[in-house]
Amino acid sequence: MKKAILLSFFFFTILFLSCSKDDENIKLFVKPQSEQVLSEQSVFQLTVNATSNWSIVEKSDWIHVDRMSGTREDSKVVVTVLENLSEDKRKGSITIQCGKQIEQVDINQLGQYVLQWPSQKMIISSDGGVVPIVSVTELEVEVPNEVEWISVSKKEGVVRLVVERTPTERDRLATLKVTDGEGADIELLVVQTDDIQNSEFLSLKRMKIDNIPCVIDENSLEIFYPVDMDSELGLVHKIEFEGLGVDYIIIDDQKIKSGMEVKFDKFESNSQLELIVGHPVLGEKRTPLILTGLPIVSISAPQGIIDEPKRPCHFMLIDPKGRTNDSQIVFEHYAGIEWRGSGALRYPKKAFGVELRNEENEEEFDAELLGLRSDGDWILDAMWLDHAKMRNRVCFDIWNEFNELYYKKEGLEKKAKSGTYGHLVELFLDGAYHGMYVLSDKLDRKQLKIKKKGGYLYKLGGWSEECILQGYTSFYDNNNRMWNDVKSDYPKEVGDIEFKYYMDLINFISNTSKEEFSMHFDERIDVDNMIDCFLYTNLIMGYDNLGRNTFWGIYNVALSTKMIPLIWDLDGTLGRSWDGKKENPEEGWLVNNRHNGQAYRIYERILKENPAGIHSKIKNRWHELRQNVLTSENMNSKLDYYMNQQINSGAEKREMDRWDTGYKDVRSEVLYIKDWYVKRLHQLDKLVNEF
Repeated sequence: MKKAILLSFFFFTILFLSCSKDDENIKLFVKPQSEQVLSEQSVFQLTVNATSNWSIVEKSDWIHVDRMSGTREDSKVVVTVLENLSEDKRKGSITIQCGKQIEQVDINQLGQYVLQWPSQKMIISSDGGVVPIVSVTELEVEVPNEVEWISVSKKEGVVRLVVERTPTERDRLATLKVTDGEGADIELLVVQTDDIQNSEFLSLKRMKIDNIPCVIDENSLEIFYPVDMDSELGLVHKIEFEGLGVDYIIIDDQKIKSGMEVKFDKFESNSQLELIVGHPVLGEKRTPLILTGLPIVSISAPQGIIDEPKRPCHFMLIDPKGRTNDSQIVFEHYAGIEWRGSGALRYPKKAFGVELRNEENEEEFDAELLGLRSDGDWILDAMWLDHAKMRNRVCFDIWNEFNELYYKKEGLEKKAKSGTYGHLVELFLDGAYHGMYVLSDKLDRKQLKIKKKGGYLYKLGGWSEECILQGYTSFYDNNNRMWNDVKSDYPKEVGDIEFKYYMDLINFISNTSKEEFSMHFDERIDVDNMIDCFLYTNLIMGYDNLGRNTFWGIYNVALSTKMIPLIWDLDGTLGRSWDGKKENPEEGWLVNNRHNGQAYRIYERILKENPAGIHSKIKNRWHELRQNVLTSENMNSKLDYYMNQQINSGAEKREMDRWDTGYKDVRSEVLYIKDWYVKRLHQLDKLVNEF
């Protein structure tokens, strides 16, 4: 007996384990796992893939199937979803089981829209649906051929509009022609959206005035158009526009259709016109048309912007003066863009480097933007810390009036320039207003006309021993463009890079005796440029340019290894330090930097040692420049020009609204600079006369 019981136990244990193992091997897959259907009766097919017999164990009562079970060979189920007579959506399901495996198919059915005729408008969600048109007379509906998402059916004499689901959930509309039983034709506007109040309808997508595109802020829907505020503008202008559901616009109480010529009461810079966008059925929306006096730059960067490398973007420049490439008002091109600067990267409003490119091969493309040099590399200067948003531009405008490179004076390079040039613009980034910038060229080999073979340009970006010419902490490596904050700006390629000449400069300035330094000063350094840099840096109090933010270049080593000093990035000047703090105009000569207190060695030796009798040359040059260039009148004219550009264009207020910086009142800041500059001029008069 005990033996029989043990055998029975063994048998059932084996059977149980076998069944458990079989259950583990059972697989069940059902497609589709979800289905959305219209309100009318719908039929679709389920595919059941199972490794054993399966069955439908649960389903909604408004869902019918042609079978409730099947084998591994029977894999198709026809599903019929009955018509939903309610206006509400409903959700149901089919549950299928095979062994312990369970799959559920979710079915969502739209509610039934009903349109009472007559009607001018029908609004339906992005899900689409079937819409019966209830009418006392027989109707015929004509759908335009280009409208593929609406079809017409009839059931029991009732016309039904079948509206497909939007594939991208974007708003759309169509106008259908409905003919009633009496032969009258009526237009029916079908609007598909999930939120009519916040939809894309009645929003302009494009607008042109006199064939020049406006720029539309996609967030505020404000429309910007640049005008030449230095010219008298006419009052009659051609208006073209398009937008979803936009039939007309109204400006100055004039109802305007696209393509019409309109006479305005007022059309000038820094003015705002109320623009009404309308449709006879959808209604009207208001949005401002803003006339700015500055050129507009609009950049779209779909891959975003990082420090480096440059990422693809679309670049558009609209200049009402038509200075680009001699006469172009609108310039558009493929480009690359990246953030620019080092310390400035920590600020919310970033500067950008833009390189125009050929899209086919990514090679640089040259253009004369805003009448500046023909080039592919451009700077959009954010001027984040500058309370006047003009210091760098004003300083270079004056520098460009008096500084001339020695090889230009000798007739070797008639087009050589030692400073940058640029203009104020307003920037839109990825469809949103981004503030006031300066679009400028660069200080580089091309600007300086340094020779491609034999020319060298070193860019100094820090406070290292090498930058302030006190010595060097490590030996250079020509396989790298960087050497302790010193960058080989040109050449750029390994094999051409050569830091030897800059190391020679460091050794000459930091290690030579007083006698040797004086004896060879004229042959090792471009004295005229050294004097201009020394005087100008001290005049504008460029503490941030005592080694940092400087260049040293060689025109052509085949002719001379004479080093040319240059300055750049002049935001922290004219009475304010790089971080916006006020400077005392009665300070003495600039020698020690504010970063670590160390002396800029070449200025230190110039002041202490008077190499090659440079003091008398500094004095003579100062008196020469004080006659016409370095005067309060010249400075005031530059300040007033850029101040008026900002105020009269309206960009001043828009910049303050967009960014919270020290830029609060450009008029007060300009008055401060004017007063500060007069005092600094007098202080330099005293200091120079002490030589």
